[in-house]
Amino acid sequence: MTRICPSCHKALEREAKYCSVRCARAMRRQRRRIFFAAALGALILALAIHSAPVSEFRAEPRLPLSAVEIQRLAVDDLCPICAGKGKVDCKVCIAGKIFYMGTSADCSRCEGKGWIICPACAGAGDLNEALRLARLGSRNAK
Repeated sequence: MTRICPSCHKALEREAKYCSVRCARAMRRQRRRIFFAAALGALILALAIHSAPVSEFRAEPRLPLSAVEIQRLAVDDLCPICAGKGKVDCKVCIAGKIFYMGTSADCSRCEGKGWIICPACAGAGDLNEALRLARLGSRNAK
C-alpha cells in the first residue's frame, strides 16, 4: 500500500511520516496556527462573557418568594423582580420565538410576546402588591 504525505500529497518513497523536512515544518506551522486560533477564540469568548451586562444572566426568580425575601430585595416602592414594569422577560424564548432546527414558532409560555406578567406582583409593579401576594401565598401553603 502506498503512503501519501499529508502535507503535499506526494507518494512516500520511504517509511516516514512526511516526504521532507519542509513538509514536516509546514504541518507543525499549520497545527500551531490552529491551536493559536482556537486559543484566541476562547479568549475572545471569555472576554465577551465577562464583559456582558449582568442583567442578561439574571436567573428567573424562585417563586413563590416570601415576604421577607421581597423586602430584602426592595430598594424603593417598586416590585424588585420586575423593577416596576409589571412584566419580566420570558426565559424560554427570544423575542417571542422559539428556534429549533432551522424553524421557528411562537412561544407557548408567553404567547409570542417575549414577556410574561410578573409572578411576584401579578403585573402591578408595586412593592406592596408583591408583599400582599407573598403573604397570601405563604398562608395558602400552610
